[in-house]
Amino acid sequence: IASQGGTLVDLFARRLSFAEEKSHWKETMRLRMKLALAVLVSGCLLSGHYSSLNAQVSPVEASSEDTKAIDAIVHSNPSDHVTEDVSFTNIFGTVRYGRAEFVKRHIEIANTIFKGTTPKSSIAKLRFVRQDVAIADVSGEITGFPKTPPAGVPVGADGVLGFKLLLVLIQEQGVWWITEYHNVAVTPEV
Repeated sequence: IASQGGTLVDLFARRLSFAEEKSHWKETMRLRMKLALAVLVSGCLLSGHYSSLNAQVSPVEASSEDTKAIDAIVHSNPSDHVTEDVSFTNIFGTVRYGRAEFVKRHIEIANTIFKGTTPKSSIAKLRFVRQDVAIADVSGEITGFPKTPPAGVPVGADGVLGFKLLLVLIQEQGVWWITEYHNVAVTPEV
């Protein structure tokens, strides 16, 4: 090792130096990429040509029939209107996939933690991303819980479970379907 230009310690020092150079090079390249992206974004914003940064510049107009159809879905049994590959998140944060699982879980909760309750909901905002894709922001509440609500169900002191539901709907052959269904409980501010 000594005949190759130094001791074993020297060899490790050269390896460490190479690793440090490689790390420095990576950091320099990362900073250059950030700078290039910043220049690109700034140029787009300053030129007024930012449609590539904004998936949708102007809202898509929807027909009153589409709005009525989605409103009807919000006020009906969601299990009748989900796609085969639906993804959904419940108020506890559990994520599930597929129509069969969605239907099974909704039957379970209707017969257990939500048995005897009454849901009310309304669309707070409905936005059509394309003619065949809509996002519905739904607000609602569930009432009628027993005096002691089921364990883990975040019912307020007033006996009401508030919720927000975000639906992504797609239209296929003139029929609207829920493809994403994400539900969160609205709890009182702490």
